[in-house]
Amino acid sequence: MQWIDGQIWANVFQTDHIVLIDPKDGYITKAIDLKALHDAEMDLVRQQYSEQNKSMNYYDYGNNVLNGIAHDPQEDIWYVTGKRWNLLFKIKIN
Repeated sequence: MQWIDGQIWANVFQTDHIVLIDPKDGYITKAIDLKALHDAEMDLVRQQYSEQNKSMNYYDYGNNVLNGIAHDPQEDIWYVTGKRWNLLFKIKIN
């Protein structure tokens, strides 16, 4: 979670969304879909498993979730990653 400009930014466990929460009433004011980032991570995982001739039959999909967000206010850039992810994404949110 992050506190930015009077809003709470939080990832929603086991989803591909970050939400903005109004701390005064707890209501979600915005949701940001990051499925494309999760898909990119999974493409990399599939490629790595394929290169190692490993089956993904026992891959722990439940623990491969969006899990980390950080904001750089000077550049207004977000860093997003996940639990057990290989990739760290640097994104701009409008």
